[in-house]
Amino acid sequence: MMNSELQGKVALVTGASRGIGKSIALELAAAGYDLLLTARDSAALDGVAAVVRATGRRSEIHAADLRGEGEPARLASLARERFGRLDVLINNAGASRRGSFFEQTEAEWQDGFARYHQRWLTWKNSAEKTGSNFIPMIKVLKHLRSVFAVDAVSFHLESLLFNAPDEVFRGAPVDYIPSVLSAITAASAEAAWIAGCMTPCRDRDVLSEPEWGLSRWRIFHELAKKWTMVAQRAAGASSRADAIALWRLLLGDAYFPETVTR
Repeated sequence: MMNSELQGKVALVTGASRGIGKSIALELAAAGYDLLLTARDSAALDGVAAVVRATGRRSEIHAADLRGEGEPARLASLARERFGRLDVLINNAGASRRGSFFEQTEAEWQDGFARYHQRWLTWKNSAEKTGSNFIPMIKVLKHLRSVFAVDAVSFHLESLLFNAPDEVFRGAPVDYIPSVLSAITAASAEAAWIAGCMTPCRDRDVLSEPEWGLSRWRIFHELAKKWTMVAQRAAGASSRADAIALWRLLLGDAYFPETVTR
């Protein structure tokens, strides 16, 4: 039923070519909204737009893959250009592939799961959450993996850090490196493995067989406890020379960032 208070208002509906997005678009049109519709299937969008226009409402379409560089900003500009305003956003678009995670091809992984995983990492790295220190800490942990020849998958390390409390990433490297290492080794290897570690997408537990098996996790955890001890000693060193020596012991001469020391 048309709502007089909603007439002339503009809604942007993503994933509007079929399914839930299409249904939402038609309900909004019936309520009095003008619509900007977007999805990847141009022909299907045309069909939805025709139904909307038949209700007497205005409908514009924009066929695009919203994962493309700059597409979200382009949509916002289109709303301003074509309607002069935007009142409601229905963010319905989805990109993950259907089916079992373990049956994904490499191309499907990159097109679906990997994109969502990276989005969660970017979210965790925001200044509001971790002071933008989350991704730098991922790089530190991967570096430690290489220096000490640890058998650990990058995806598992990222998941482990994602589950660490936001507050341990705060401060300068001299602050957050020991804090994060301490957080991921706070529980015993066995207790942590039983508690589990969900991926950022919450689709599975990486501390499990056959992913990060208990024997490999124990080896990593034991090394991480040693890294924690060295990092804590470096952060609390009474002299700059001692601090530099300890950070180099941990990170290596070539990698050592001078900004780590106070």
